[in-house]
Amino acid sequence: MDYAAVGTAIAARFVGISPPTYTWYENDATSTSATDDALVVVTATLPNQLGPLPALYVMPPVDDLFEWGPSMQMILHQTWTVRMVRSQDQDIARRMAALNAWRPLLITPLIGNIQLGLAYVEWCFLRGSRIAEWTYAEIPHDVVELTIETRIRETVSAAA
Repeated sequence: MDYAAVGTAIAARFVGISPPTYTWYENDATSTSATDDALVVVTATLPNQLGPLPALYVMPPVDDLFEWGPSMQMILHQTWTVRMVRSQDQDIARRMAALNAWRPLLITPLIGNIQLGLAYVEWCFLRGSRIAEWTYAEIPHDVVELTIETRIRETVSAAA
């Protein structure tokens, strides 16, 4: 099992997503529309500092839950976090409208698409999503956060 390959396969689901157009209200009366920038970075390789935004990062798995099956089958359940990161350089109404517009665009590629193209990954599916604030390198950012679960099965050798 290759952690980097699984993370990269998850990130590949999000390549080429068109950015959303969204509307927000200023002073509860005037509506304004805008189209966000396309994702500049989509990767499972985390940088020391975030580059241009918006960007999507697949974080390393937060859980490794092991089961052991017959014939030395290792079954591994992993929980991955995917974060689509936006800057906080706009007012809250516009930021929330943009995040709410991104959310379904990020969820759609995961619905019903459970294969990652890796023989040892039995399935990969969306467990949840949320909008949050995330601090990276001491700088707060807005994020759409997805929780993804994978199930990996491999045959392992018994050690004496």
